Amino acid sequence: MPRKPRFHLPGVPQHVVQRGNNRQACFFAEADYLYYLDALRTAADKFGGRIHAYVLMTNHVHLLMTPERENAPSAAMGYAAQASRATRPWCLPAVARPSPDSG
Repeated sequence: MPRKPRFHLPGVPQHVVQRGNNRQACFFAEADYLYYLDALRTAADKFGGRIHAYVLMTNHVHLLMTPERENAPSAAMGYAAQASRATRPWCLPAVARPSPDSG
């Protein structure tokens, strides 16, 4: 049975989690973290999201994000993951998944 579609309410903060492929590490050096943060900043600006807080772990990312448009979380996280994978193919999948506790 397919999963129910996610819904994003513009203006409502969300806890978003993004994991590496098979939970493998995707950040190995400080440059990897900085590269991802730069891509995330660009994506948030491009797709209309505000990043309030983040935690970058070696194999996953937690964000507190407020979307300004309905698809902003998925689009921004997909963009950031795609940008990271361009130079780091082992890294994050293109689809972000809001955590179960985000409502």
